[in-house]
Amino acid sequence: MNSNLSSMTQPSLLIVLAVLVHASFQTAVSVLTLLSGHSFKTKQSQAKLLRLSIAYCIGAFVMTTACVITAQAAMRALVSVTSFSLVWGLLGILVALTGVAILSAYYRKQKGTVLWLPRSIAVYLLERAQKTKNSIESTALGGMTVIAELPFSAALFLVIGALTFNYEPTTALLYAIGYGLLVTSPLLIITSLIGGGHKISQIQRWREQNKLFLQYSSGLGMLVITIYLFVFYMLGASS
Repeated sequence: MNSNLSSMTQPSLLIVLAVLVHASFQTAVSVLTLLSGHSFKTKQSQAKLLRLSIAYCIGAFVMTTACVITAQAAMRALVSVTSFSLVWGLLGILVALTGVAILSAYYRKQKGTVLWLPRSIAVYLLERAQKTKNSIESTALGGMTVIAELPFSAALFLVIGALTFNYEPTTALLYAIGYGLLVTSPLLIITSLIGGGHKISQIQRWREQNKLFLQYSSGLGMLVITIYLFVFYMLGASS
């Protein structure tokens, strides 16, 4: 009984930790504030701004869910040709390297909340945010930000894929959907704040004041996931 409870609790805790780390990433949030700020500057109606923001959240959710499903398929194929302990070891190394990268380079060394993004990608997302005028474009923009974040989020997607690929298809899909909803919840919160009349400048000020907390908590969270993977999965301590 205790063994079964332990085997159920360990992946659940790991999934929760992955969600918390992933939800603290800021690329999608940055582009959402750019989209909202540009809409205010061009004096678009509050109703249209809300529609664009909701569509943006839907795009981010769909792409996040699709990435989890893709990671599940990738893990299923990988495990079929190699040992699971090797997969966990490689994932642990990838997560550790990602954590170090977050701690050292997630924000550029300047004032404000300028992210790690290569200049060409940052300019592209900025231009797309400024040119977005309907829900379809906004949905696509939300999906693009998830793709842009992959250098840091790919490790988490693969961990979730490895934890859930072996479930029944319906259950695995529900995990993917649930993960997508939880990871995009900060976007939904910001959208509700904007819809409630909060200023973009207030949200930006909060982000700037807390950027180091978000950076170090997510980076250290990655390192905790690494330790968890090596102790409970690669080394077989959970058995």
